[in-house]
Amino acid sequence: MNPLPTKRGSSPILTAACSGWSVSYEFIPGTLTGLLGLRHFDDERSWPESQTVGELYIPYPEREGGFDSINPRLNLAYTPTANSLYFFNAAKGFRSGISNAVSVCASLGDPTGANRPDLVPFCAPFIDSDELWSYEIGTKHRLNNGALVIDATLYYQDWKDIQGRIGIGTISTSFEYGDADGARLDVSITWSPEAVPGLNLAAGANWNDMKFSSLDPVVADLFGTYLKPGDRLPTVPPFSSALSISYGAPLGDQISGEVSVSWNHKASHPASPGAIIEADHRNYVNLRAGLTGDRFGFYLTATNLLDARGITFGQDGPFYAGQLRLIDPPRLYAVEWTYDF
Repeated sequence: MNPLPTKRGSSPILTAACSGWSVSYEFIPGTLTGLLGLRHFDDERSWPESQTVGELYIPYPEREGGFDSINPRLNLAYTPTANSLYFFNAAKGFRSGISNAVSVCASLGDPTGANRPDLVPFCAPFIDSDELWSYEIGTKHRLNNGALVIDATLYYQDWKDIQGRIGIGTISTSFEYGDADGARLDVSITWSPEAVPGLNLAAGANWNDMKFSSLDPVVADLFGTYLKPGDRLPTVPPFSSALSISYGAPLGDQISGEVSVSWNHKASHPASPGAIIEADHRNYVNLRAGLTGDRFGFYLTATNLLDARGITFGQDGPFYAGQLRLIDPPRLYAVEWTYDF
């Protein structure tokens, strides 16, 4: 017997307010500047909900919730010369909480619904806001009359009450994973040699060590076999890098040409929380060449020239009802034409 078609509806109605202030002070005029700021967010939401089973319309009680956050920021900038900068920044961010649908939570223990009473703890009426404290120290330098730019930033981030989702058949609910923290380093170099006008070379790399520091008691109790403190955050590669070369030059009266090639690398990483599989390490090469005029543009592009076919995301673990693999899109060639009327 085929089940009756079911439709659920639950869209939040949002009323949000934000207020803030900031003040800056030059401790050493033109050299050392401090900034202190504060923002307050007040987010009020309601979730009207209904469900249709066949021709039967079922209204549900409307849920209402409020989320607020006070977010400070401190910044110190030191510029000993016009071509060098050193800075420190500490700031807090947040993401508003959410509500699980009444009908979804009711169906978890209902034999006519998802029939997963063991997952009822993952269907709390409200999921609290998460918050992220980020601490940064970095520097930026311009050398050789600005032709060479070096940029480096070291981060430490502390993420509390991380929001997540669990797949149960054709429905999903929201819950809290727990907390994570770790360091991150971004480095980039850009070179535009004066001897070759129009040539630009850039290289960048990112390293991060973000890991779960603790798990929500419900997650630890039910899925501690698959996910533990110390596990890396999913979907975030521990290392990535990029190289690019571009060149542009005039070819005639009001016509110029340009060509660019880029290479990107991503290291392997957890495909999703608690997943049995990993996302593959991948390398991408993209090409772009074209002509531009006063009113037109013509370009040839090649995306994923190496035809990489690695897994970019995967669901294969305790938080999902079935397996899912996403792989890189295949090599793609394209022609683009623009004209300004």
